Amino acid sequence: SAHDDFFGIEYIQSTSQSNENRKDEGSQEKREVKRYSIEERRELSEMESKKMSGTEFMDAAFFPEVRERKEEIGEWSKGEEGTKSIWEEQYFQRREGYCRQNRIERRIWYCRNDDRSMVVEERSEKRPKKEKEHSGGEDERVPSGLESIRSQSFPVWKMNENQLVDALCERVVYNDGEIFAIDKPMGLAYSGGKESGKLRLCGLAARVKDRLLPKCERLHPVLSLEKAYSGITLFTTFILAIKVYCISFSNRLLQSELVERMKHGEITIKTECIVRGAPRTDRFFIEAPLIKSTKEGQIKLYAARKDDARGMGATTGVKKIRGNEAHSHVELETRSEIAHQLRAHLALSGTPLIGDGVYGGKKGAPMRYPSQILSSLSLTRNQSTRLPMFIHRREISIPSIISTKPGISIIAPLPPHFTLLLKKLSLLKKMK
Repeated sequence: SAHDDFFGIEYIQSTSQSNENRKDEGSQEKREVKRYSIEERRELSEMESKKMSGTEFMDAAFFPEVRERKEEIGEWSKGEEGTKSIWEEQYFQRREGYCRQNRIERRIWYCRNDDRSMVVEERSEKRPKKEKEHSGGEDERVPSGLESIRSQSFPVWKMNENQLVDALCERVVYNDGEIFAIDKPMGLAYSGGKESGKLRLCGLAARVKDRLLPKCERLHPVLSLEKAYSGITLFTTFILAIKVYCISFSNRLLQSELVERMKHGEITIKTECIVRGAPRTDRFFIEAPLIKSTKEGQIKLYAARKDDARGMGATTGVKKIRGNEAHSHVELETRSEIAHQLRAHLALSGTPLIGDGVYGGKKGAPMRYPSQILSSLSLTRNQSTRLPMFIHRREISIPSIISTKPGISIIAPLPPHFTLLLKKLSLLKKMK
């Protein structure tokens, strides 16, 4: 009968026969059709009239128990994430513990009748991912090397003009009414530059002077500092004193006097740096004349030949404080300085300044650091190209200018980000 032909083999064979055997096959089919009972013929005709799909026809023709079960429990309806086919529930459902994306998933089918409601729920679970354990608070995470250095740096980029003026008032390291010194933070430009909207130290110093020296007319710069440097910047004051029928100018010649003494090497400047590599000896001098070159607005100094008249004479004393073959903490001593002198001399001696992108690499390439430095600072090769320069003007010694004014020594302590790097590189040592 039709119920025995599960896969329709007899039907397929009957349609695939050649035209010569169709009469015999047709008679055989007729004989088989005659074997259907009247109820079976009526049922098949009803199925054809309903225009069932192929799946529904196969279910009704060969799996009558499904239809009987369907009539008992009512019509199956699709749930939120379910299916209307009972065969998907019984044969194609997800097994317990199977979850491709490591998350909990549910499938729900609803079976409804007039007076009852039945819910079938399937749930597959996978062990959730382990959450990272933190030693501190819930949101605590270990910062990267760059983030830790940036967190200890003076936040110039976050401050407005009034906040910077308040901060610089606290960073005045010397003020006797005639000589005025400010400890400039790293990242604050001294003057000039293409970005006219940015804040500069020369303009901010005037506002600091108004608060601390209201009688001072203006400040005269004596010793400036590059943006990437930190440390002492030196000014002299200009005070206008009005007396009866005469005008006297105080400190009119002090600025020129200091500049002249600096040219003659009478003022000592000490600068601390962290360099790559180790100096060849604990103490030595670099006496290499330098030639200034300007390309696309960027200054760079090169070593000049002995017979080159363009060479500018410059001398830098180097003292090793502590270090090894990978990195060192050094102190530089100069009597007079030109722009980029320290950076160029350090590069010529084979110990370039850490973070120096101009003089540190070869032929304009970024500086490459030993693996010892990268591991100590928790940095990758790409992150190391964003390291700032660690150079700080720590001390200026001015001898006695006149008999009534004794010599002075101005000191600016090392900034926190500089000290942090010394600790990470195991270079921290107290100065004698």
